[in-house]
Amino acid sequence: MSTPYLYLGLDFAKEKFNYQGAEFRGSLPNNPAGHRRFLARIPAGAHLVCESTGPYHRALVLAAHAAGVVLSVVNPRQVRDFASGLGRRAKTEPLDAQSLYDFSRLAHPKADSVPSATQLALQELVVARQQAVLERSTLMVQRAGQSLPLVKARHQARIALLTKGMSSIRSSSVREFDIAPIFSELANEDYNRTVELARMFEREAPRASATIAIARSILEEKKKP
Repeated sequence: MSTPYLYLGLDFAKEKFNYQGAEFRGSLPNNPAGHRRFLARIPAGAHLVCESTGPYHRALVLAAHAAGVVLSVVNPRQVRDFASGLGRRAKTEPLDAQSLYDFSRLAHPKADSVPSATQLALQELVVARQQAVLERSTLMVQRAGQSLPLVKARHQARIALLTKGMSSIRSSSVREFDIAPIFSELANEDYNRTVELARMFEREAPRASATIAIARSILEEKKKP
């Protein structure tokens, strides 16, 4: 198990990421060159800890797994509650990295297993759908305030395209993957995140399959001595 001084908290933004350890802190560009520099600098036996927050952490997480670095992607709500309990209400990248470091020293998060190709594909589909939903919602708000027919028509065409794409993503995730074992494994790692993913399925059959897989995983965990 990692010792406290080896934990490194990482907080990601689009352009950069901050890292914080006992005597190791800084900021680097959130791009492949920055990831390589970071992984070359970290001390041997480091245990990286970051939040599951959108797409910005994914590239470094994959690079860390490929390099054999121990890593945990934790539930953001747990870290927010921990920081709030310490009176940290400001939202800055260095402070968030500090909170992740402090949280790790006390919670000792379990190291994540290296994700399979199927898990990575499913996660990518989920992120793509989340981005499409956000873009469609933004366009719908903008369309409501527009008066020019040409502009409204262009927005409507984009909304229709996004809606079609979201439907394609849903059908792909059901047709191309056996979701039961994926959700069963994910439930052992992060229950709240797994439930959130299951709720994204709009059709009853895949949602039921994911829910049953989660329930079975929890029951099996309770049976363990």
